[in-house]
Amino acid sequence: MQNVKKTAKRAATIVLGVLLLIYILYHIANALKPLTELYTVTKETVKNQIELSGYIFRDETVLTSPVTGTSVISVKDGEKVAGGSVVALSYYIESEEVKNAVSKTDEKINILKKSSLSKSLDIDETDKRIAELRTEMAIRQNDAAYLKFASEELLTLMNKRSLSLSDKENYDKEIASLTAERTLLLSSLGKSEKTEAPLSGYFYSYTDGYENLFTAEEALNMTKEKFDYLSSSLPSLYNGAIGKISGGFKWYFVCKTDIESSEEIVENKKYSCTFSDNTYKDEIKLTVERKTVDYSDKTVIITFCADRIPENFDFVRHQRMKITVSETTGLKVPVPAVRVIDGNTGVYILYDGVARIRNINILTESGGYYIVEDSEQKTKEWLYLYDRIIMDEKNLYDGKVID
Repeated sequence: MQNVKKTAKRAATIVLGVLLLIYILYHIANALKPLTELYTVTKETVKNQIELSGYIFRDETVLTSPVTGTSVISVKDGEKVAGGSVVALSYYIESEEVKNAVSKTDEKINILKKSSLSKSLDIDETDKRIAELRTEMAIRQNDAAYLKFASEELLTLMNKRSLSLSDKENYDKEIASLTAERTLLLSSLGKSEKTEAPLSGYFYSYTDGYENLFTAEEALNMTKEKFDYLSSSLPSLYNGAIGKISGGFKWYFVCKTDIESSEEIVENKKYSCTFSDNTYKDEIKLTVERKTVDYSDKTVIITFCADRIPENFDFVRHQRMKITVSETTGLKVPVPAVRVIDGNTGVYILYDGVARIRNINILTESGGYYIVEDSEQKTKEWLYLYDRIIMDEKNLYDGKVID
């Protein structure tokens, strides 16, 4: 009897040990098992954009220096000036060396002023823009006006990048030193002559030779033949040009495209636009003034109009523009998570610890995600904002328990 009790006790101990081992191994296996990946549904707006290539048109008056020498500009690019106000002083300089020194010093000061940091800099985005500029400059080697602005933007970005990696926020000391150097150079010069603004408007210290061709009148009366003629025209040469004044706040962007690409662009409608090559990156509202279709060769001429001048906008003659023709708003769903379930398009979500099917209605696709209809007014069988989509589980079915 005693032996039977010992045997039973030993057997019970073995059974308990086995059960404990199974329990431990089960929890170890669960601990080693990868966690189920979940994606929280958010709302997203996707823009349907078209890229167009065209030219800036506006009324501009070229200013020339009354003397042959070096002109010192007293106003900033884009600054509004009154008619009769002094915009520059022109000095008689016989020495080409002094002339070049003043000009280079002014360029350095201008770039350093633009290079101050008003907020933290995104290094990755800055490096990406620097690479884009270098590529575009290599492609557009014969576009002098673009190269001028692109090289200034490139230097400005490189200066800002350098600042962000240091403990400085600006180049005030360097600017003060260059300003003193400039003053010393100018003090050695002789007599100067004033250049006054012949009308009120916005001043710019550069010309590209197309001021008398790309006018507001031409933009409003553009034809395919005129566009082709202007786009192949050579620039004029202005002796002693020191800049120009744009008298009005309206300006135009005119482009040529094809019928298919411009189907969603209609006259008298206002669109949000961004200029790809411009230092000004914010959206600008442009109105379609004219849209002329030539069915013989399926080309379209579109004239856009802007009714304001954005601060620090670069009016380089030839530019690329992205126009937002429509927007789609809905729920953002990863493409790999979408399945066809019993003939319906849907996803599995985690609900109270189990997998549940939720239907979706796909509106568009962008960057590896579907934008699907927001089902606020639909039944619970549809996907909702903040639902958690199951991403990596295999052999899913409605009601499957998810650890």
